[in-house]
Amino acid sequence: MDKDHGNIISKVKSVLVILFIVIIVTIFFITKNTKDDRIDYLLKKDYQALKVHYLFNMKYFKKIAQNNYEQVISDKKALEIFSNAYVVNKEKRDLLRTQLYQRLKKQYGYMKNLGVLQFHFVFPDNTSFLRFHKPSKNGDSLNNVRKSYEYIHKNKVYLSGLEQGKTTPGFRHIFPIIRDGIYIGLVDISFSPKFIQESLIESSRLYSHFLVKKDLFKVKKWQRNDNEYHYIPSLENEDYMFAVSDGHNLENISKSEKNSILVLRKKIKKYMQSSEGFSLYKKEGNKYKIFSFFPIKNIKSDNVSAYIVSHSNNRNIGNIINDFLFINMILFIMILLLLYIIYINIIHKILLKEEVVKKIKLLRKKDKMLIQQSKLATMGEMIGNIAHQWRQPLNAVAVVMMKLELMNETKFKSTEVEKMIKNTNDSLKFMSNTIDDFRRFFSPTKKKKRFIVSRAVFDVVNIVNAHFTGEDIKIEVDDNLKGFTMKGYKSELEQVILNLLNNAKDAIIKRRKESPYFPGKIKVLLTRNDFLIRVTVLDNGGGINKNIIKKIFDPYFTTKFQSKGTGIGLYMSKMIIENDMGGELKVHNINDGALFEILIKIKT
Repeated sequence: MDKDHGNIISKVKSVLVILFIVIIVTIFFITKNTKDDRIDYLLKKDYQALKVHYLFNMKYFKKIAQNNYEQVISDKKALEIFSNAYVVNKEKRDLLRTQLYQRLKKQYGYMKNLGVLQFHFVFPDNTSFLRFHKPSKNGDSLNNVRKSYEYIHKNKVYLSGLEQGKTTPGFRHIFPIIRDGIYIGLVDISFSPKFIQESLIESSRLYSHFLVKKDLFKVKKWQRNDNEYHYIPSLENEDYMFAVSDGHNLENISKSEKNSILVLRKKIKKYMQSSEGFSLYKKEGNKYKIFSFFPIKNIKSDNVSAYIVSHSNNRNIGNIINDFLFINMILFIMILLLLYIIYINIIHKILLKEEVVKKIKLLRKKDKMLIQQSKLATMGEMIGNIAHQWRQPLNAVAVVMMKLELMNETKFKSTEVEKMIKNTNDSLKFMSNTIDDFRRFFSPTKKKKRFIVSRAVFDVVNIVNAHFTGEDIKIEVDDNLKGFTMKGYKSELEQVILNLLNNAKDAIIKRRKESPYFPGKIKVLLTRNDFLIRVTVLDNGGGINKNIIKKIFDPYFTTKFQSKGTGIGLYMSKMIIENDMGGELKVHNINDGALFEILIKIKT
């Protein structure tokens, strides 16, 4: 092996090594993005499940609150007691409080069984009248403590959501009480986070707990002897408290889960600061755990006051990660083998370089011979196409001459005779130009010239119109180009238009064999936009058989007899539009005919 070949092989090695690195890195990032997308889908799915279960439970508790509120406002005696209590002295108010408590005590018992914690009546001046969960605590002002109550007093509308209490937050459903058109106060039917948390676990079988912001506890507290409101600092975020309930505390969280939470703590805190919902995952032994956080806003603001958090196992994450590692390993080996094979092939090609060069020279000679043969074959096709194109103008001349003879016999006006003669001359001139157009078809020296597109169409229509009229076929041209010009080959475009019109005429005549009095119609539509010129030719000739419509542009394909068609008209038309004009010729059937569409790009 000579020195030059040694240098080439050294360069090949360097290139292949770089290519290997680029491919591996690219594949890694592609598969990683796919892996991340799949895991992100699972995280979103888990988050949505938590969200749906939470909202479903909240809807259930809202219904409970609404039902009990409706019972209250339908109890006229209870409304009378509450209304009168506002305007009497303390002794009478205490008596009325007892009466209201005894009247609604049974209802409150049912409500407690359904999870209601507080059943609270408040006067319009924001003074507490009766707390059913602690009847002895009353008469205290709730100003600057219950912003939600102040909002109800002012706006007299229903309001619900999470709000701090004097000891703990609660999910409140606050309803205005209207008696005889007069606002007499409000009733607050609220649930503790602990009860909602337990309901969520029971209904969805989804491990979850509440994290409540410490800020909600920064109010004056009064003592309770029960263990209803037990909160401890959360593992996830030191700014939040963990809501402990019966059989549901930090001891229920496994050591591995606690470790995962502590590892994710910085990330969790960062996401919680954004006040958005999110899901994270962490591997625990052979399993993967998803931690989802759904934000809960305060009752009268957009500030997040709590999160409902769920923990769930998900084996699909492990499968996705294993797939990612396996695929990357397989692709690494396959690409390494592939590049090694390429390297061996390159060396082999270098050693056979001289032999390959010789073969290339022989192939080039053969290619030149094939190109020459192809040109000769194409010229034969063009001559056949000329003969095909000449038949229609010759028929037009025959019709004109017959009419001319008839007018002479009946002594028509000479102006009509002159018009017929002019049409004859135009047809003959078109015939004469056709052969020149085809001679220039493969000429390397032919030049593009600017021409009016609609003028080319009208020139063809004017030539064939007399013959088409004789066949009772109407040609309609809808010109929306308004004199627009383009640079190209006008005569070649005319050949294509002529071919499409003749094919449309033949289809209409063929259809008349079944319907002799069928009115033939051909429409040519000229339109454009900023990028394309569109020439559409549509007819009512019955359309093209769906079994052959994909073959009509193939060379020598024809449905006519040998004497009537060569099968190269549409083939040549497609060559002209695509090769010489850089456009596209398409066809499809419409309701009662066929639609040919010429698309030519507008070049500045």
